[in-house]
Amino acid sequence: MSDEELQELMDEQGLNRDEAEEVMEIMDEYGLDEDEAVEIGGF
Repeated sequence: MSDEELQELMDEQGLNRDEAEEVMEIMDEYGLDEDEAVEIGGF
């Protein structure tokens, strides 16, 4: 994931960098889309 993609996720979901990185890990690990990963992450 590029910094640009990470920043976009942070902006869209209102996350800080650590939260966005955790969401990315959830997306990769479970093959989920962004919204599902945010929900599972509890953000």
